[in-house]
Amino acid sequence: MRTGTDGAFAAIALMVVLSGCASVQRDARFPEVRDAVGQRVEQNVSWNQNSDQDRRAQEAVHRLLKQEVTVDTAVQIALLNNRNLQATYESLGVAQADLVEAGLLDNPVFSISVYSGDPGSIIEASIVQDFVGLFSMSARKKIGEAAARRATLEVSNKAVDLARQVEGQYYTVVGDAQALELAQQVVVATEAAAELAERQRAAGNLNRRDQSVQQAFYAQTLLEVAQAEAQLASDRERLNRLMGVWAQDIGWTIPGRLPALPAALPALEQLEARAIAERLDLAAAKADAEAATRALDGHTVPLPGAVWNRCRLQTRTRWRRLRRTDRRARIADIQ
Repeated sequence: MRTGTDGAFAAIALMVVLSGCASVQRDARFPEVRDAVGQRVEQNVSWNQNSDQDRRAQEAVHRLLKQEVTVDTAVQIALLNNRNLQATYESLGVAQADLVEAGLLDNPVFSISVYSGDPGSIIEASIVQDFVGLFSMSARKKIGEAAARRATLEVSNKAVDLARQVEGQYYTVVGDAQALELAQQVVVATEAAAELAERQRAAGNLNRRDQSVQQAFYAQTLLEVAQAEAQLASDRERLNRLMGVWAQDIGWTIPGRLPALPAALPALEQLEARAIAERLDLAAAKADAEAATRALDGHTVPLPGAVWNRCRLQTRTRWRRLRRTDRRARIADIQ
């Protein structure tokens, strides 16, 4: 009789413990992010988790920075190396953990009481499990799935948005460098004109006013060059932050000219419909609305027997072991 009781109690305890335990795979949703980003920017993304593959990716970033950086190179470096984007990937792990938790029961409550005296000893053990959590598990899993999809879309949108920012900032830097080169050429010309005006003034062929005008033009071009240099340094630093590079990696080089304009504009038919269909932020907002709707539906599901607040299924198994002084017999009493 005691063997059967012990087996029943062990089976119940094992079932409850297993229902409340599960492992979480942090990067379970990352392949979806990789596919969504790859379809829109045609670049690879990587979640740096200090693996051998991540170390090889960092080595590839250093090699790319030693070459002339193109717009595609800059976008790829940012997707692999941007610290803020890498931190955003952690929300995927949090969303996956919430989804796993939604499919688990609340932790059971175990209690053991021991009573002893001259006639013998009594051991009482009990398990209390929340029944409402079991009943609402399906609804919670649907809500968790919608929330996980929303997090996946939001992370994908941030990666795509980063790629667009890097692309725009890259062309800004190249334009700044080209503008600085033109300003330096103007300085050379105005410097020559100012020297010529000074010689003509010394020879008496130019009045003082005209010579001062040439000097003012030269000073103005020097100021414009200084402003162009400051603008280029500021825009390069912003691109450095977007790419996640610093220290010895900021000495990268870029082409001296902006690329030529395309010969023809892309087709504009159904452009608005395509933009709405492919925008990840709209898809994330839709997933958020679905999660809110499911959460509301979960709160309005009636419980059987009109039991709303504290419906608990209690499984109690008790052992009573009596030890008499005149003999060594054990009796198990199950209530």
